[in-house]
Amino acid sequence: ARCAVVSLSDGTDSWAFDGRLLGVFRPLFERADVRWFGVNLKFDAAVLWNHGVDVRGRLCDVNVMSKLRNVVDPFGSHGLKALAKRFLGVERPPFRALAKMERGRNPTTEFLLREHPLKFAEYARHDALDPMRLYDLLAADLSAVPWAGGKTLLDMFWEFEEPFTRTLLAMERRGVLIDQARLAEIKVKVDTECEQLEDELERIAGRGINTRSPDQLAALFYDKLAYTPTRFSDKKFRCGVCGKVCTKRTGRRCLVHGATDMRQMPLLDKFALEDLAEMAPEAKTLQRFRKVDQYRKSFVPQLGKMCNDGKIRPSWKVYGARSGRLACSAPNAMAIPSRADDPQDRDPARRGFGFRSLFLPDPGKTFIVADAANIELRMAAHLSGDPAMLAAFRDGTDLHADAAVALLGLTCAMKDVKRLHPKEREKAKTCMFAMLYGAGPPRVAAVLGCDRDAARAAVDAFYRRFPGLKAYKDVTEERAGTHGVIRSLLGRPHHFPFMHRVARSPTLQERMRTDKDVRLKYGAELREAINFGCQGGTADLVQSCMLVAEGHPVPWHPLNGDMRLRDMGAEQLLQVHDELVLEVDEAAGEEAGRIVKEIMTDPLPGLRVAVEAEVHVGKGWAKG
Repeated sequence: ARCAVVSLSDGTDSWAFDGRLLGVFRPLFERADVRWFGVNLKFDAAVLWNHGVDVRGRLCDVNVMSKLRNVVDPFGSHGLKALAKRFLGVERPPFRALAKMERGRNPTTEFLLREHPLKFAEYARHDALDPMRLYDLLAADLSAVPWAGGKTLLDMFWEFEEPFTRTLLAMERRGVLIDQARLAEIKVKVDTECEQLEDELERIAGRGINTRSPDQLAALFYDKLAYTPTRFSDKKFRCGVCGKVCTKRTGRRCLVHGATDMRQMPLLDKFALEDLAEMAPEAKTLQRFRKVDQYRKSFVPQLGKMCNDGKIRPSWKVYGARSGRLACSAPNAMAIPSRADDPQDRDPARRGFGFRSLFLPDPGKTFIVADAANIELRMAAHLSGDPAMLAAFRDGTDLHADAAVALLGLTCAMKDVKRLHPKEREKAKTCMFAMLYGAGPPRVAAVLGCDRDAARAAVDAFYRRFPGLKAYKDVTEERAGTHGVIRSLLGRPHHFPFMHRVARSPTLQERMRTDKDVRLKYGAELREAINFGCQGGTADLVQSCMLVAEGHPVPWHPLNGDMRLRDMGAEQLLQVHDELVLEVDEAAGEEAGRIVKEIMTDPLPGLRVAVEAEVHVGKGWAKG
């Protein structure tokens, strides 16, 4: 991005300068004793770095402060205009309202600079003034919420959130090298397979078909191929007399002649497709097409947008998810397939393209890849205290095989499940994660390919085997309802306002029995509450490890203040789910790998389950 305007404020006055004057302010930006206030400051710092200016002061991002204060903002936004309206009582005009539309489109920065420079300067200077005013108000709110050890959430912001923002900024600056020749080969394979699958779907349909149209796909599978529908829409109804589709739920009456014989339309969404995949080979073809088509349309083109040095630089997002987990874009590194992305897999439906082979260390460097094994399940075992889960991690037994025996009633020895029933074990693994995050019998039925009654029996058997998980879910629901807030492992709050309202309102409790929309809203918050414990705790642990690896103080980590990785020049490049990818000189690779393993092993003392990391050092991201 090009620096068009530099806007600065001292909290009382504010100014906007032409971007060409950026060099005048370089000494100020590069002072380490300055605190910078703004919104999405990581982006601003990245733009300045592109112009040769290194922002070295501390980054006080009021957007991050607002999310730490209450990530579930009742006003729906943590952006500057929404915060200014809520806390300052000031209505700031949107960017597009600064001038009339330019040639039939919203005004561009270049147009405003050329035609309306004073309006643009006035708009820009408030971007500097408002965050400074907001900081005092948000800081007061955060200071009123206790954190740990007599400290408040404001202390957490400065000790944890602000250093982590700078850690992500450093990752963006470094980037990661992409093998362009290999990317071209993968692109050809993806395009070829996508075209073949599209031709196969058209052959099945007997004509051209829009693979993005749920109605056309439903007609293909349920009308032409005559498969039995498993899921139905509660918003679309077809008249049993004239066949007209009506989307109005009120009265469920045909718009043509008023008939009330309105039948629910069958769905072909993701879950319905999973139901069909067990019996319909055409469904597997469609599933594979959608997966490969996603690579073709988004992931491969994003990887091709490299910088001049051949690197990609994903934009990392603090609070990318409300649980606190990271997200990123341009490209979305979270979309990189797992280590199971094997181009040689015998099963065509599972065959990958080897995307991880695209990522290369710089010349003379080597990768350190650290994977926190089963960290979310370990977090669930710690939070729930379930005896079976704790024993499985303590003794090193196969937890997913244990789940398969409980869910599916397998009769073989647990040690033989993976060898004799690999597909059943994989289904049990999927079900376990789904139930861990609040799913019920309908989702289990979709995964196992059984009816709802059999799924309920399987769920009951699962909770008999893992009673601690059921107790944890019940306690979480009670806590979210009673207090309206749940805290993560390190004390980050997450609010659940609707569950709190239901717990305090007999009227809403009564509506829960009769109003489906109320039940859906409550169920969505409950799933998020259950999810937050595991994913929020995982985010706390992984981010703590990333801070230690970068050399930032982390008082609760056993290796607080350890500077060995920083001294040997190790740099973090990517964080994908529960994996960290670092880069270091080849000569220091093995020693750095041992240090990374130390950092990621038991990063928070007092957990009931040991946290372990699998680390490998090499020229590629894939194992070995």
